[in-house]
This record gives sequence, C-alpha cells and structure tokens, in this order.
Amino acid sequence: MQSIYWYYSLAIIGIVVAIFTIYKKRRVTEISTFIMFYIFVTCITWIGEFTALGLFNGYIH
Repeated sequence: MQSIYWYYSLAIIGIVVAIFTIYKKRRVTEISTFIMFYIFVTCITWIGEFTALGLFNGYIH
C-alpha cells in the first residue's frame, strides 16, 4: 500500500503543473484549449492503461 504515495505525488505534481500553465498562459489562449488538451491527454492515458492492463495483463502478480 505504500506505492499509493507515489501516485498521490504524481497527481499533485500534475495539478500544480496544470495550474501553473493556466496561470501563465491565460491571456494567450482560451480556457477551452486547455480543456481539450486535458481530454486528449486523458484519452491517451486510457489507451496506455488499456494496453498494459487489458491486453498484456500487466498488473497480475
């Protein structure tokens, strides 16, 4: 269960980077661009997770 801390730290780093990016670029681009980028990255992550978990049974001990 200690590996959950690594996932929490990755989530916190991702949120901090996203907030920093939106803060620095808020006058350059629209917020809808960031929302579309988030959806795109989420889909790419889901495809990677499906490949590791579904196709290759990557999480079986």
